[in-house]
Amino acid sequence: MDKLTVSLIGTNDKKDMNVKQAVETWANIHSFMNMNETSVLEALTSNTPDIILLSIDVKDELLQKVIEQHGTRTILIANDDIYETKRIVYAIQLGIAQYVNIHPFEEVDSTLLQTKMKRVYRYEKLRRRKVSREKEPFKQEKQIVQPMIENVHTTMDKTNIQTLIAIGTSTGGPRALEVVIRNLPPKLNVPILIVQHMPEKFTKSLADRLNRIHNEIHVKEAEHLETLEKGIVYIAPGNYHMEVRKKQRTFCFHIHQEHHDSPHRPSVDVLFQSLALLTSVNKVAVILTGMGKDGAAGIKRMKQYDVHTTVIVEAKDTVVVNGMPSAAIATNFATEVVPIELVSQTILKYIV
Repeated sequence: MDKLTVSLIGTNDKKDMNVKQAVETWANIHSFMNMNETSVLEALTSNTPDIILLSIDVKDELLQKVIEQHGTRTILIANDDIYETKRIVYAIQLGIAQYVNIHPFEEVDSTLLQTKMKRVYRYEKLRRRKVSREKEPFKQEKQIVQPMIENVHTTMDKTNIQTLIAIGTSTGGPRALEVVIRNLPPKLNVPILIVQHMPEKFTKSLADRLNRIHNEIHVKEAEHLETLEKGIVYIAPGNYHMEVRKKQRTFCFHIHQEHHDSPHRPSVDVLFQSLALLTSVNKVAVILTGMGKDGAAGIKRMKQYDVHTTVIVEAKDTVVVNGMPSAAIATNFATEVVPIELVSQTILKYIV
């Protein structure tokens, strides 16, 4: 791969200069330090770089404009500081591709930064290739689901039925979740469980932010052994897996850091696979935008144990990154594939 063209937008502080020195040895870097919003945006438009490194310390207006216009190619350079958590979550919700914490007085982990940059570049290149193709009118996909194994649950106990909604997402997820939550009805008679790939402590800030979207739906971070309640949206804590266990006539969370094959923690697969083991439950699995394929194995397991499981996938026309949705569709178990604006009303169709 040729040298990447990188734009570094910062404030000329120690952190930004350390990043510049680490990157310029293996990339063509252009620095925009302490420049006004108009100048930076014009420079990015006239000579679009492969990657944008954006300092968390720039002014709010510039941060927002850069991410809104170039978010899928932008990596946020954050301070190694817990007090910046809310600002990082805000950038993630705007649509940042990645972020990396840099301590101003420590040597930059050049290998980590280079790996993230190459990963973002590959996904952005793939995304641009898809966007450049002529778009066909959106067509809702419907697939016939066949059992993967013979010994599946083909009946359901109607006397004690409850619906569980489980959503998995990664890159671009916070903004997609805003759309989904905003479009939910005021009185939701089911719990919604969400796995968003995000580090520890960040998920609490995400939950607090999403909680302000809908006046009548409470969003919170899930807690160990907490009983699931209708009308509440639960976010899996960062760096912990979230599973659901049966508890007499209801359900509770099992939050843990036990070893699993998934490279993610929290993992969509781990949540989905725990739901697969539950009986007498109407299950709806939802996959939204995200890198990788987390959730695909969980979908297969859910369909193995219960062919009635509904699988809803966000359509490629509205995703930020199509990795997780395309992997979910590749299982051939997607019940419906819809744009993000229709996800909520599609979910409602399958609530029992």
